[in-house]
Amino acid sequence: MNKPIISIEDSEPLPVAVSLMKEKAIRHLAVTQDGTITGVLSVADILRYYSDLVPTLRDLAGLPGEGAEAGGGE
Repeated sequence: MNKPIISIEDSEPLPVAVSLMKEKAIRHLAVTQDGTITGVLSVADILRYYSDLVPTLRDLAGLPGEGAEAGGGE
């Protein structure tokens, strides 16, 4: 049995893709541009993006990184 391909336009923000994946209970989502499939977004892609984002946000906020001791300056 074939399942329909669920897709999202590449111009949609990531939270919209996450919501669609949750709503449809899927782990992969076709990404389209002008109706043509140009790629596939996976749960692993999203997790990788957000895990890479945390250190950047920590730096911007001036917070110590993972493993850093509070008040342990040199």
